[in-house]
Amino acid sequence: MFKDIRELSAYCRFREDLMNHFSTALQEYLRALLSARRARLTSARGRGDMGASAVELAIITAVILGIAVALLAAIKLFVNTETTQIHG
Repeated sequence: MFKDIRELSAYCRFREDLMNHFSTALQEYLRALLSARRARLTSARGRGDMGASAVELAIITAVILGIAVALLAAIKLFVNTETTQIHG
């Protein structure tokens, strides 16, 4: 793979530089992302809007659960109908 130790050493230095650059870029991205989220939260607090309440989340969860149960019932009905047709 590598002809000699110098080639391996150069590759390792290149890889280390690349990883340092990636790490620095990732840190900057995360810092900017968190800063933007913090600014949005501060703005929301100032308006008195903190997001969805527990009641809203419970209603949304109940609706999703109802849809899932209805879908499960439809699939079960379809499978039973097809099973009956296959077995005669």
